[in-house]
Amino acid sequence: NDDVNYVERIFIDGVEQVVTAILTLIGISAILFYMHWKLAVVALLPIPFLVYGAWFYTSMAHDQYHVVRKRAAKMNARLQDSISGIRETLSFNRQLYEIKQFEKRSRDYCDGTLKVMRLWAFYSPSMMFLGSLGTVLILLYGVGLVQAGDITVGSLIAFVGYLALFYTPINQLHSVNHMLQHALASGERLFEIIDTVPEIQDAPNTILPSTNVRGTIQFDRVGFSYIPGKPAIMEVDFTIAAGEKIAIVGHTGSGKSTLVKLLMRFYDVESGTILIDGYRIKDLPLSYLREQIGLVAQDPFLFNGTVAENILYGNIEASRDQIISAAVSAHADPFIKNLPEGYDTRVGERGVKLSG
Repeated sequence: NDDVNYVERIFIDGVEQVVTAILTLIGISAILFYMHWKLAVVALLPIPFLVYGAWFYTSMAHDQYHVVRKRAAKMNARLQDSISGIRETLSFNRQLYEIKQFEKRSRDYCDGTLKVMRLWAFYSPSMMFLGSLGTVLILLYGVGLVQAGDITVGSLIAFVGYLALFYTPINQLHSVNHMLQHALASGERLFEIIDTVPEIQDAPNTILPSTNVRGTIQFDRVGFSYIPGKPAIMEVDFTIAAGEKIAIVGHTGSGKSTLVKLLMRFYDVESGTILIDGYRIKDLPLSYLREQIGLVAQDPFLFNGTVAENILYGNIEASRDQIISAAVSAHADPFIKNLPEGYDTRVGERGVKLSG
């Protein structure tokens, strides 16, 4: 997305420009001091003002770039929802409503971007103007040196020519600073995700059984709540023998799906214990626990790949024959074979190319 692109850009283009600009500044500075050290000192007088200007712009722009990136995220999220729910939008005839909602997010993003651009439009010419003052100072001071016979007209013109090369990399550094503010705001958003610590982790001393589980499941006075003070389930107590087939029924919100989520350790219980074959599930490695359980969610998700690739997700090392065998067991083989390319038919995002 845009956040990744901005961070990538500062590493690909920004680093190169900074290194080139710094080396150019060092080289041109050496030449200027070699030609005439007094003129070189005068040429450096605008530098403190340029540094202050860069600091002022950075302090002003940094927070604003955060606002812009957050508004961009809200706009993209709204667009994603609108595209994902296009059928519902058409069914309820809410096209104009969705357009207005997106326009609102888009306008917020546009206003934030324009605010940043106005700041840059003031900052960039101001820095160029301050840099030009260096040339003016050199000409004023240099004319006096020429009249005093301390420097020739040719040397002064050559010095002014090199001075132009001196301020060009400085302007490049201003542009990189502009790029850097984008990257910093985007980078902080990215690292919020990268640095997120999973709430559910393996226990310090997990137990790895030597065989697959037999399947005896025991809920021992289990309690859990999504919202503190509002229990989703309380004192749930039952045992399912290995190989036993059961059905858990109840009205919407009674906790049926919650039991499965706790068994898979998508959440940890707040009270009580869940055991499989006598092992507390908290004592089992997460990877082992979830490999032992086959889950068919009530809202199945299909990846944007082929039918075979989606079936393969359950066991990425399965052979073609095993993929077909799994489809046969699920009574899906006849349906799949009738698709245009059979098991190699692409299903689209969330299976949008499949009917039913």
